[in-house]
Amino acid sequence: MKRRNLLTAMGLGLGGAVLATPAIAQGPPQIRWPLASTFPRELDILNGGVEFLVRRVAGLTGNRFIIDRDPSLRPTADQPMLDFVGSGGAPIGLGASYQAMDREPALVFDTSVPFGLNARQQNAWMYQGGGLALVRELLADHDVVPFPVGNTGSQLGGWFRREIRAAQDLNGLRFRVSGMAAEVLRHLGGQPQRTGYDRLRAALEDKTLDAAAWAGPHDDLRLGLHKAAPYCYYPGFLEGNAQLSCYVNRQARDRLPPEYREAVEVACAEANLWITARYDALNPAALKQLTAEGAILRPFPLEILRAAHRATEEQLEALAAASSRFRKVYASWKPFCDAQHLWFRIAENSFDRSASLQPPETSRN
Repeated sequence: MKRRNLLTAMGLGLGGAVLATPAIAQGPPQIRWPLASTFPRELDILNGGVEFLVRRVAGLTGNRFIIDRDPSLRPTADQPMLDFVGSGGAPIGLGASYQAMDREPALVFDTSVPFGLNARQQNAWMYQGGGLALVRELLADHDVVPFPVGNTGSQLGGWFRREIRAAQDLNGLRFRVSGMAAEVLRHLGGQPQRTGYDRLRAALEDKTLDAAAWAGPHDDLRLGLHKAAPYCYYPGFLEGNAQLSCYVNRQARDRLPPEYREAVEVACAEANLWITARYDALNPAALKQLTAEGAILRPFPLEILRAAHRATEEQLEALAAASSRFRKVYASWKPFCDAQHLWFRIAENSFDRSASLQPPETSRN
């Protein structure tokens, strides 16, 4: 074949003119999603977690899948984030599942149960104990796919305007709590409140609240709760952990390329680690600052802990008896929780106690 004919057959003419263009495989599509979040901007760790999540999704997809936080996308005051995302209000959103426990009580297991799992144990149940599959089954008819995206770790027991010496001091106490803790408090004679984070300090100052539980030292310090209610009680038995969730609209997720779906899952898992580690890193210094500014730390009386534990067990059993959906999740969670508590008593708790002992002074001759 002459050279001229060869070039023509290859799609090139004299002078390099293109006579035919071979098909070129297209890369992944450029997609942009708005993100909704209930996390207040004053709380830097939670918002840092949001920024970490969207940055990782972009990095994992070569900046072809961009997620931007949109402040205009917010559920109504009484609408849980998972419902907002499931109804198409946003393709993706972050929040706490127990906000919807009034309608689906089993969602407490996706956030926190009094006297339940700590953050490490929660991750173990979700990722290795079947918890995530059970929660996704619960939320299948809500049109969302949930992912663990962070955890505050063990929280403080709450900030009180006056000392709490006995269980009777909880009678009539107007106490801001969340999730299942509200029912436990009610059982003990208290009056659970749902005051928003932005009103907590003011409500304590004007005495419309007697006590408030938000999170741990870092967040509570930023909200200034100790300025209005100086007595801080521990342990935080009401929320030994508080898992946060990322909800992805099911239809929107189904339209994503597989590699983008995987990027969201990986980014959520990394954000889960980032948020939890950030709280663990910053809480000790915040606790020191709280006490330096006048916070008074007190352990809860044993009488209150025992009464609250009994109330929790009774509430869990009652919910399991009333709902097959709750009973199915509880049947997985309860033995896992009991086994974790036993293991941690033998290993982790004993190590923590021994590690905190002060070594004897070396004798000098």
